[in-house]
Formats: sequence, C-alpha cells, structure tokens
Amino acid sequence: MLNGISLAIFIGIRSISTSNMTAAVKAVFFSIMLALLCWSCEDSGTTEPVEEDVVLATVGDKQVTLKQFRERSELTPRPAYCAGNSPDAKGIVLNSLIAEKLLALEAEKDPQLVSNSSFKNYLLGIKEQTMRLQLLETELAEELKLSDEEWTRYYNQAIRKMELSFLHSNSLDEINAWRAEIDASGDFDQVAMNIRGKPAPIEEVGWGESLEALDDAIFDKSVDAGSVVGPIKTPVGYYIARVNKATREIPVGQGSQDEKLRKVESVITGRKWLKAASQYVADLMKDRDIMLDAKGFDLLLSFYKPTHAIPNTKAEYLQFSAGELEMMRDNAERELGENLDTPLLTVNGKPWTIGEFIEYSKRRPVTFRSKKMYEKEFPHHLKLAIQDMLRDQRLTEAAYEKGLDKSPRVVAETETWRDHLLAIGKRNTLLRQLGFDEKVSRNALDAINVLRPQLNVMARYHPIEVLIDEKALADITLNRVQMKVVRNPDFIYREAVPNFPIVTNDERLSYFPDAHRWDKQ
Repeated sequence: MLNGISLAIFIGIRSISTSNMTAAVKAVFFSIMLALLCWSCEDSGTTEPVEEDVVLATVGDKQVTLKQFRERSELTPRPAYCAGNSPDAKGIVLNSLIAEKLLALEAEKDPQLVSNSSFKNYLLGIKEQTMRLQLLETELAEELKLSDEEWTRYYNQAIRKMELSFLHSNSLDEINAWRAEIDASGDFDQVAMNIRGKPAPIEEVGWGESLEALDDAIFDKSVDAGSVVGPIKTPVGYYIARVNKATREIPVGQGSQDEKLRKVESVITGRKWLKAASQYVADLMKDRDIMLDAKGFDLLLSFYKPTHAIPNTKAEYLQFSAGELEMMRDNAERELGENLDTPLLTVNGKPWTIGEFIEYSKRRPVTFRSKKMYEKEFPHHLKLAIQDMLRDQRLTEAAYEKGLDKSPRVVAETETWRDHLLAIGKRNTLLRQLGFDEKVSRNALDAINVLRPQLNVMARYHPIEVLIDEKALADITLNRVQMKVVRNPDFIYREAVPNFPIVTNDERLSYFPDAHRWDKQ
C-alpha cells in the first residue's frame, strides 16, 4: 500500500485535443490520478509510533514534530536563507517553527483574532476536509489492496510499449462503421486515409500513461504487433487502434524493478480508489431524498451570479477565482436579507434554506466542476456545485458519526493550520503596531529584523524545550528541490501544508536564550 503522505504536484489541464490521443487521454487520466494520489493509504490499525511522530521541540503547550519539520520544509518553498540541507538551514527551519508557535500562543490572548468568523470557518473547513479524507481511506483500505494475480498481470503490462495508429470519434455509430470497413478491407491505413484525407496519427504509449479502458484493451496479453483493437469507449470518445510495434522494456537492477512496481501500485490503487470511492458515496447518498425548490433556486440565482457577466453571444467563458466566489456569496447574503429563510431544497422533506446554503459555503466553499463555462450554462453548473456540497456534507456527517473529529491525524493537522493562521494574524498585527509596511518594504529580512526583539520578549513567557540534539538534527536530510505541493482542484483547500513561516533567519538553537533549555538525547 501507499504509506505516509502521497501528495501530487498539481498539473493544470486547460484543454483536451482528441486529435492527439496521448494528450487527450493523459489529460483526463492525470486529472483523475492527481486527485486520487493526494489521498494517502495508511495502515490505520497500527499503534506503534512512527518517525514522523517524534517531538523535536515544545513551546508552552504546543509541539513541533518531525512530521511538521519535514512537511513544512519540503512541501512548500523555503526562503533562500534556509533553502539548503546544511545544519544552519535546518536550524533556521526549526527556529522558524518554534517562533510560529510563540506567535500563535500570543495570538490566543487576542479575542479578536481567535473569535474571527472567517478564521473559524476556514479552520473548520480544513478540519472537515481532513475528516472526509480519513473516512474514505479507512473505509476503502481493503478494496485498494492488490492480489498476487493483479501484481503479475499489471507488471507484465507495465513493461510493454506500444506504437499505435489510431482513429477517434465521438459517435459510436461512426466508429462502428469505420471498424466494419477495416475488417472488410483488411487495410487500416487506407480506411484512415479515406476518412481523414491523410494518414492516421501515430503515438507511442506505455501502460499507465493513458485511460484504464485503453490500457485494458491495448495492453491485453493477446494484443501484439499488427493487432487492430476497438472500438474502445473512453471518457473522451471512442477509439480504434492498430498496433504498429510492440516492445518490452525489462527493468534491469533492483532499483528499476522497484520503481516499476511502485508505478503499478500507484496507478492501480488510484483506479481502484476512483471506483470504490464513487460507490461508497453513492451508497451513503441512498438515504437522501433531495428535491430542488425551483422558486428558491431562481431567487438565489437572481443575486448569486457572476459580477463580471459576459454576454452569451461572445465566444468567451466565465472564469472564477476564489475571491470572485466569495464576492458572489457575500453579495447574495447582503441583498437577499429576509429572503435568506426561503427554502433552496429539501433533504428527506426537511428544508435547506438559502441562508443555510450560504452559511455552509463559508466553510465548504462553492466549487465548480468546470473551470470555464458560458454565462447561460451557469445555472446548470451551480446546481452541480450544490450537489457536490451535499455530497461532502453527507461524508462529513459519516465522519463525525465515526468520531474522526477526534482522530490524532485530524487534531494534529487542524492544530498545525490553527497555529499558522493565528501566527500570521499576530505577526501582521505586530508589524502594523510597529509601523512596518510590508507593501513598502518587500524584503522579508526587514520584517524579520523588526520581529526579532518581539520574539525574544515572548520567549520569556513561554517555556521552550528542544528535545533533539544538534547531531540528531544534522542527521535529518531535507530535499533540496524547492516545490509548492498543492492538491487537485477537486479539493476545496488545496494547499498540502501551510506556507513556510517568514519570522526568523537565525540558525542558532540558542536563539531564545532566556527561555531555551536543552535535553540532549
């Protein structure tokens, strides 16, 4: 199984061209796979402590763990002053996380920060997304396991490469007619020339680089050079493929073999996840009888609409940023007033009002399946977005029923985000009080120099204990590659971890001299 955190770097897919089979199928495949691989498949049955649970430092009642240290160093870019793997860079990372906890502790004394509704909704949204994630991982774990037969079959497919000539159509009748012509004449190339006026496109594909339906058809053990396969039904239409060449690339050495096995595991686990998760959600929703109230929906639509509407006659799309969606929500809430009590839909006969929809969207924001749409299509896409919200609401209910709001993973991730958000609020408040304008001075080091005396004062009131010695810290190896790891757009909160805290550039573990205590291991 995939252990630990399996996060994917999001690759944006803007368009799909069916004239290029590899691009078309890869676009759909990766948009699915990147969503799936963001979910780790952990063995939730173990109670043994793992390395990532090791506490590196305590700050008051808060902890900095090895898991946080690695994730905040490797899943989001570090500033240039601590971008390497040197002992100094690692010292700065640890000090930065300690300083973030200090700022969070101070922020907890400020009721305006702690009680801010936007802060509370954002944090609740992250918590409930993590709960839904863990629910699916736990419920689907058994269904994601590969049998010995599957390992053998898919490994033998994974070492093959195919050069294909292919034809594509969105019409099943048309593709069937083409296949009949090919079978009657025995000449794929001539039929392709008759259809296209030019030769069929040629692509080289490997197993796991396309859609499951294509892999199943093309890489079947009965298929070899000269075989004509199809029609093959896929989410992007129908294909007929002729295999020009079929080769095998046998991995040499244990490392290459292990890499190939990891590819098999990730691809098949992702495909199994897609099917199992879809079925699990469908089963959960069976106890929900949902009826949209047409009048309520039209009323919502009269105010909840794009603020930069584009006339339908223009061949342009509506596009939505997070800020635009928030403006749409806030405008609807403000303008609807007393009409917020109007039913938008009923769930098992119980009304769900426009106001309840808007309030829920503050922690589970509206997201659209399509990132581009014509203005006239907006009502349809809004209905789908509401449907997706109700799906997540049902998953969240199931997660609460299983007590996942109290699971160590959910608690830890929520606390990490809570401390980060509070620290940002306190940091910005301090800088404003000290007359520092980050818009004027964009040098992060200037802000750090302003904050340093304030952090020293805070350290006097919050005991700091580092539980790892300098040698152990030096033994930790950090990835030198700087990256921003985000989740697929199917996720509401896409950042894998909070941004790196820009609060100190001091590498010394004795940075807080008045409060720092050593406990050498």
